[in-house]
Amino acid sequence: MKFINKEVSLNEISDQNWYTEAAVFGMDYEENSKDNEGIYKEISKKRNLSLEDSRKHAIELGYFIDWTSLYATSFNGQIPYNYSKFLNENLLRKNIIDPFKE
Repeated sequence: MKFINKEVSLNEISDQNWYTEAAVFGMDYEENSKDNEGIYKEISKKRNLSLEDSRKHAIELGYFIDWTSLYATSFNGQIPYNYSKFLNENLLRKNIIDPFKE
């Protein structure tokens, strides 16, 4: 929403997207598995999932975030109104489980 409201620049979103994509690729291809292990354990504890299901959840959520930011920036900062209705942070919060929320 901050990008849609012009509170952050396209460059800031792009930089964050590269960081997100790198982190998700690391999870998906088992790079830095020791670093990611703590994330999976925390998700497992909060969501009562197996470690493998927690890993899958983290990867799916990461790719969703990655693709959402790419989608949001694909219109050069001018997201058509019909599409902007679907990029509502409250709608996302309501429908996507936060793996770290109590």
